Amino acid sequence: MSTREKIVVTKPAHWDLWISYVRARATHIQTWTLIDPDVSPKPLSLAKPLLSQYTMPQNDADFDQRTFNAYKARLDIYKTDFLKFEKQTKIRGDIMASKRL
Repeated sequence: MSTREKIVVTKPAHWDLWISYVRARATHIQTWTLIDPDVSPKPLSLAKPLLSQYTMPQNDADFDQRTFNAYKARLDIYKTDFLKFEKQTKIRGDIMASKRL
C-alpha cells in the first residue's frame, strides 16, 4: 500500500483493515506505543535528541585523535537519531491525520 493511499473508515467492517495498516506503519518506526488505542496512559510525545547529549566536553586539554574520533562517532549517532525522530514525527502526524477521516 502506498503511503499516499488513504483508508476511509465508513463502516465497522473497515476498522480491522485500517488499524492493521496503522499498526504496521507505527510498529515499523517504533511509535506504536504512542498511538495504541489499548494502551493508557499514552506518552505525550517523541523525545527529540539533543545535540548536547552527543557532543564532547568543552575541556579540550586532553584533545587527541582518539577524543576526536569518539566525538565524530557520537555526532554520527546524533544525526541518525535525529533523522529517525523526524521520520517518526512525520509518520505519526500522517497517522493521526488519518484518524480524523
